[in-house]
Amino acid sequence: MKKTMAIVMAVMLASLLFVFVQALRIHVAFNLPERILQMLPYLLTLAMLIGFGRRVQGPQAAGDIKD
Repeated sequence: MKKTMAIVMAVMLASLLFVFVQALRIHVAFNLPERILQMLPYLLTLAMLIGFGRRVQGPQAAGDIKD
């Protein structure tokens, strides 16, 4: 139950980060090209997924052939 709650909280934080960066892109004028600002939420989400994915291990029986 505790692990499930941690996953739910991580998903909620990732979605809040995505929305925050989207809002920041709309309201703040940077001297960056528009395409880079549009990519920013996706790049941050991808970075978070890579970070969380490094801690996750696959099932122990992955790759075993059952005859």
